[in-house]
Amino acid sequence: SPDGRLVAATAGMSVLLVDARTGRLVRKLMSNGPLAALAFGDGGRTLIGASPQGIAQVWALPGGRPAAGGRQLAARAPDGSLILVPFRGRLARISSRVQHLSAAPGGRVLGAAVTASDGHVHTWLFDRNGRRLHVLPQIGIRAIAFSPTGRLVATASADGFTILWNARTGARVRRLPDSKNGVDSAAFSPDGALLATGGHDSGVRIWTVATGERTYFLFGH
Repeated sequence: SPDGRLVAATAGMSVLLVDARTGRLVRKLMSNGPLAALAFGDGGRTLIGASPQGIAQVWALPGGRPAAGGRQLAARAPDGSLILVPFRGRLARISSRVQHLSAAPGGRVLGAAVTASDGHVHTWLFDRNGRRLHVLPQIGIRAIAFSPTGRLVATASADGFTILWNARTGARVRRLPDSKNGVDSAAFSPDGALLATGGHDSGVRIWTVATGERTYFLFGH
């Protein structure tokens, strides 16, 4: 939690709130299904859970009752928080095909890894009302990350490349030759100057965003 007093964790269909100092179980909540992400919201007054498809569950704290607000989506933001956006538009209609969901700051643009009719996983970009803006051509998407400003979006793929795109236009900015065994994760530094990617080869690569130069390679992580 923001004040450091609670730790939230998932265990099957359960969500556990634990005292961070003593390890004592404070409260046990039940989710509607498996959760892929958890984050405290509203200054610690709510707990947000997200399914792998981005379907949100929100509990009011400290009591743990389901919070009002209707059906929503929860997407991971660059700072690690979960942003709630309306469950509407084309994104809502294809939510069962979403593998994971990321958001630019404020949720103004959403990036979804979507299993298309051809069986390939593409990145679809949406506005916060679920209107599709762009379909990016790279396939085999395993991770999507927005820069802290929301101007860039990085897609990590099974094809061994990480690509930087203009989040507004969908134009390709830079193609990074990454792990030959496929790239599983991506995250920008807080200032947006660096991008970290993790591959199937257990290597972590640090890239300078402005030039596309690989600055560091950390092996065995």
